[in-house]
Amino acid sequence: MPPEPAEDPTVPIEHTPREKGLRGRGLTVFCRVKDDLKAARVLLYLETNPGNFTELEMKKVGVRRYISMLTPQQTATPTLRYYIMAFSAENKPVAASGNSANPHIVPMEIPQETEDSAKPGKEPDKEPGKEPGKEPGKDTGKGPVTQVVEEEEVKNPVEDEPDVFKQVRKQQEKERTAWDAGPDAHRVRLAPALARVGGTAALDRLRAARRSADDAVVDAAVRALASWPDGTALEELRDLAEHGERPAHRILALRGYVRLLELPSPRPPAETVELLRGALRLASRTEERTLVLGAAAKVPDPAALAFAEECLADAELRPVAETTVVSVAQLIGLLEPDAARAALEGIQQKTGNDATRKRAEEALGRLQQTRGRVVRWLGSGPYFEAGRDWAWVFDQAFAPEEGDGGGATWQVLRPTNPQAPWVFDLDAFNGPARCFYVRCGVRSPKAQPAQLQVGSDDGVRVWLNGALVHEARLTRAHNVLGDKVPVALRAGWNVLLLKVVQVGGAWQFSAAVRAPDGGPLDGLELALEPGAD
Repeated sequence: MPPEPAEDPTVPIEHTPREKGLRGRGLTVFCRVKDDLKAARVLLYLETNPGNFTELEMKKVGVRRYISMLTPQQTATPTLRYYIMAFSAENKPVAASGNSANPHIVPMEIPQETEDSAKPGKEPDKEPGKEPGKEPGKDTGKGPVTQVVEEEEVKNPVEDEPDVFKQVRKQQEKERTAWDAGPDAHRVRLAPALARVGGTAALDRLRAARRSADDAVVDAAVRALASWPDGTALEELRDLAEHGERPAHRILALRGYVRLLELPSPRPPAETVELLRGALRLASRTEERTLVLGAAAKVPDPAALAFAEECLADAELRPVAETTVVSVAQLIGLLEPDAARAALEGIQQKTGNDATRKRAEEALGRLQQTRGRVVRWLGSGPYFEAGRDWAWVFDQAFAPEEGDGGGATWQVLRPTNPQAPWVFDLDAFNGPARCFYVRCGVRSPKAQPAQLQVGSDDGVRVWLNGALVHEARLTRAHNVLGDKVPVALRAGWNVLLLKVVQVGGAWQFSAAVRAPDGGPLDGLELALEPGAD
């Protein structure tokens, strides 16, 4: 049994704009629920948790409430593929409406509410001992949705398992038996099917087939492994790419290995880069080396940028390495603006390709627009006192305000919004009537005037080099970079300190250091801590 996903679609939910807008974007949901929002929530779970919709979740949602809208990545899950095939056989297909119907799945027909049941005033049929709209032991009072779909209590998982699951298991066993008992020629024909099915049992059989005395079986097994749908075959493909007896098999395995490295994974991006670096060492042809760099272009990590820059020294790889540098610099530009800017400027100055130079210039222009927005902070807090209101918290001086703040405990804040990393969400520290402090270092090449842009939800106080330069004693929604404060930077390092006060609800802040006219300030450097001149 696969492990239960970290997120359960049946947890209490709130009505969010994204959920309400899912159907409006053309997403088609085939599930028999009484509320579009519930259907949208289940779909949202699938959309944001690729690969996590396991057999256990299938039982929770129920066969009759299955949603046909899945991404290609989700359909690659071995267990799901069995269920999808079984559903397609058990149910009459229906045409999917909207523009987002998944071509990889045949939607199943779900019994719909009858016209009579949808009429106002029509009472649903009562079940013995059960009132309409109320389940035994459940509160029917108004409030947040308590579950997305109805679940049937399962007393015996084996006996009560839906027939379609039992049929799937029989089909799995049938295919395994056919592989084990069949002749070599039959295994050659079955190998592609095992790759489509996936799963540990299928992978074990293909591993064994690699060592067959029949060349045709070995070839079929290698090709099936090279088209494996998930990362469980990574080690096998890596071994094949390095130790395969035939050059064609090594090439196929390396291509499959790189393709799997591109799939979403909990693996840290820097680790993916190291695996790609190893793949590049195994590649003997330009085609595969280019493929490796193409995969690196999708990794949003400074390590990928460094890897691509290393490849610039290879004359054969330089053209694709240049495009990879530009691609990665755009991915990390908001969080690593200095490294991205330096890399883009290098490509702009040295490339001989006009199209690549134009891409680098455009990326530099976009970086310039966000220059000076603070994406790295040290944070301390939250600070509060029981029984005190937010106004008292606003005026009270806590440890970070005293001296140089050395008496406080500081931690690095991680960006919470990849699309706008200068907008920080403090919900992890949330609660009524409290405050949170953040600080950073600002290095100016000379003494000069500047404009400090600050946004907060709710109130905020701002110090520059220990002097209070701004305060907003109020409750408000986050006005991103909305407060414009003229300040004077001194040459070298400056210390910027913010106190963000919470009244209730959402809790966010943002800040930027710009030129007096609001434009970018040349030569500015931002860091977690002030450095030495």
